[in-house]
Amino acid sequence: MSTRQELLQRLRPTLMFVLPLILLVGLALALRWREQSRPVSFTIDFPAVVEIDPAEPVAFVEFTLNLENRRRENRDLVVNSDCEVFRWFLLDNAGSFVQAQYQDACSDHAVAEVLRGRGTLVRTTTIPLNTSRLDPGQRYRLAVEFWGYQSVARFRVREAD
Repeated sequence: MSTRQELLQRLRPTLMFVLPLILLVGLALALRWREQSRPVSFTIDFPAVVEIDPAEPVAFVEFTLNLENRRRENRDLVVNSDCEVFRWFLLDNAGSFVQAQYQDACSDHAVAEVLRGRGTLVRTTTIPLNTSRLDPGQRYRLAVEFWGYQSVARFRVREAD
């Protein structure tokens, strides 16, 4: 056996450990870079379970919207109407329409706000869910648009005790 083959034979266990480790670290860095490459992140803090009382026509659910600017530069948020700042609709687990936001009279002028660099715009809001359209035990998806960015929250409905 040549010296080169001996060296490869000795290094084989080390290489079998180090190469997968390098691949895992590279994958983790690539995923982190991908997430960081998005200049704005929009998340919804919505309860995983919504309790409803079928005797009540409406269940009011409070939740938080988080719009995070990951860049140093300020970002201008502009929409064509005040009704476009925040919109939502509800789908069942199969994707069928359940309910949408009641649309008030909208202004016909643009609305703007500044999202500071490395800042987060946090808004807490409450939506009315029509309890006659919800089935306890079922799962739903709340699709939300906030300043032109979209996100989805999933939740389950439970009948209140």
